[in-house]
Amino acid sequence: MSVVSKAVFESEVENAEFFSFLEDSFETLTSKRAPLESKCEAAIQCWRLSEHENKSVENRRQALVCEYGKFPHVSGVLVDLISASDTPEVLVWRCLRTLVQLSYDNSRVAETIIGNWKSEARSMAKDEETVINQLKEEAISADATKSNELKARVQVMKENLTILNSRKSLPSILAGLLSEKRISWRVRECIFHVLNNTANSSWDVHDIILKDNILDKAKHLISHEDTPHFVVSAAVGFVCSLSYRPASRPLLFQDGVVETLSPIVLKDKIELNSMSAVLAVANIAGGLPIQEFPILNDEHQIVVKCISALKAVLNRKMFGGRYGTIWKVCMSVSNFCIHEDQHAQLLELGCPSLFVKVLKQKVVNPVAEEISCTSLLRFAQNKKIQARVIEETSEILSILTNVFKNSSSNVARCAAEAALWALGFPPQYDLNPMDSLEENRIDVMISVQSPHDKIASFLRVELESRGLRVITTFQDGACNLARGVCRAKAVLCLISAQVEASPHLRAEVLVALELGKKLVWIYMDETRDYESSSVFTAWLPVVPAVAKLPSEDDPDFVTMEQLVYDTSSDSIQPREVFYDAVNSVVQLLTPLLGSKMIVPSRTPSSSNQS
Repeated sequence: MSVVSKAVFESEVENAEFFSFLEDSFETLTSKRAPLESKCEAAIQCWRLSEHENKSVENRRQALVCEYGKFPHVSGVLVDLISASDTPEVLVWRCLRTLVQLSYDNSRVAETIIGNWKSEARSMAKDEETVINQLKEEAISADATKSNELKARVQVMKENLTILNSRKSLPSILAGLLSEKRISWRVRECIFHVLNNTANSSWDVHDIILKDNILDKAKHLISHEDTPHFVVSAAVGFVCSLSYRPASRPLLFQDGVVETLSPIVLKDKIELNSMSAVLAVANIAGGLPIQEFPILNDEHQIVVKCISALKAVLNRKMFGGRYGTIWKVCMSVSNFCIHEDQHAQLLELGCPSLFVKVLKQKVVNPVAEEISCTSLLRFAQNKKIQARVIEETSEILSILTNVFKNSSSNVARCAAEAALWALGFPPQYDLNPMDSLEENRIDVMISVQSPHDKIASFLRVELESRGLRVITTFQDGACNLARGVCRAKAVLCLISAQVEASPHLRAEVLVALELGKKLVWIYMDETRDYESSSVFTAWLPVVPAVAKLPSEDDPDFVTMEQLVYDTSSDSIQPREVFYDAVNSVVQLLTPLLGSKMIVPSRTPSSSNQS
């Protein structure tokens, strides 16, 4: 087959020559007669055609190559070759290498490759089944010769139908491949590079990847003394990519991943990818109290190594034998900031100053900006070290002010605003003069974090039906101070064990208390053992105003435990509990806002009866 010219690779436009080479590669890969060398070259050519120094061009070309040709398209053909038992090792390796390139930093392609066109296969199978049924009916009324022809055609289509219905996702295929003793070490390495790139490109594929025991196979290879270092390195990198998705971390923790990575961390070798093991452990266990998980600070030195990695990436230096991505290192370090008991050590290591340095960059990665501001907010809310944070973190106030005024990220802007409030230097607001008019003020702000946003939405509808102006904060997980708390007459705080660590929720409550706002606690947990709940004990050291634990007897306390959102009816269930709680909230707000309230056209009681 012809070789792609350098001009085709370097051009930013896909011309006729580009598609000619792509078609040539597709035909070679799907041909049963093409020699092995030609198929290997076709796989290499697909890799080259999807690569470009300009990232936007590369993303476009990755998708073009991945989706090119008739079903199962280029990516599906590559996967089929990988899964076929008679495919030579060198071609399996070449096909995997191409998938590594196709899935690199491209969420759309990563999701397509992981799914392996299963949805399209199922759709085609349904169409095929319809045609088969039609042919069967025609065969009944046809003459013998025609009937035999139709039956033969039906048999062929049934075989194709079986193939379509049995199409597997890529992780399922790779899990089976990893179980085979015949595969080479370089194929194993490539499998983990593909999984690493897909997991890194899209968090949406993590659940599919984790279905097929691939994690167990990765752990086994990492732990086995006979596994070559380059395979261990690839497997560790894959596990590290999984650890960046918060929803994947509990499974990784329960599955003993930290224990698997511990020896790799201690060996501290570049060839074993030990630094990725450090970052993975920080992601999985960094949010746990050090006293409960001593691995963070014992001879593993997880905290110290992560701080060193952040210093290196800020100075554009290598750490662990490679260059890092700033938002990833920031995320790993930020996990240590969740618990206040760890703040003193982090302050000694210069952690707040490093986050400020992240924010001072000329071009700030938006994820790193949000992580840095949220982490600084956590430090700012720790009364024990507030003074030291201001004294020892140069430019923290000016940098936070700059983020608050100029950031395009609402999460970063709101976290910076809340941090300034917590540090005792609330920002100067350029408020719209119209906001000071009574008719433009907010009556109620609902302070809420996921997973209670659906309940908050329905609560908002009920309050608005009574003529109240209501604002919520769950849209992007950020706190809402100037637009919400400062303008609202009352704040409803939805709290539970699931949101106790939220610095944004805490910021809204603290500012509400400082400004003397009416504050109503809405307790969302299933347990009624309020006083022993960590929800409230977490608030005790914050300000004296909330030192008294809420209880069932408190006048400003409402329970909404055991409420769930029912997707089928688009409602909160059980409805009786919800509407009873709504009535309780209304009663608490009536002394303050009674003159504004109206009787809704659809009351909770009438809704209940219907």
